[in-house]
Amino acid sequence: MEKQKPGVGVGVILLNSRGEILLGKRVEDQSKSELKGGCTWTLPGGKLEFGETLEQAAKREVAEETGLEATDLTVISVSDDMIPGKHFVTIGFAGKPVDESKQPTAENDEDKDISEWKWFSPDSLPSPMFFPSARAIENWKAKRLYRERQSP
Repeated sequence: MEKQKPGVGVGVILLNSRGEILLGKRVEDQSKSELKGGCTWTLPGGKLEFGETLEQAAKREVAEETGLEATDLTVISVSDDMIPGKHFVTIGFAGKPVDESKQPTAENDEDKDISEWKWFSPDSLPSPMFFPSARAIENWKAKRLYRERQSP
């Protein structure tokens, strides 16, 4: 039997000039997502592809999911995100959109995992949150890179 290995994912706290965070509403059917999380709010993000850097993955995921270009990316969080049978190491980034006049749109999301994108104040985030995104935001707010946690 082949030994399971963790995957690597990225999530991006995209901040506008008002200090708001971009979050997307995940559609109910998350059959393609290994960590599930239907009907939760999430950061733009996804899986690292073979041969790409973490920053390249973060920029690609933001562009694929929102149609926006991300810049000034810095690593702000590392987390172990697990559910039974699945384990991802998620690298959280913070950055900003290149062009704030451009509106994010879920129509760019090839997999149709997101129904809408909205900007939220970090002090009044929607609920429920997708647990890997909640952890990245929690670490960012606490200025803490990593905190061991096993499950949602």
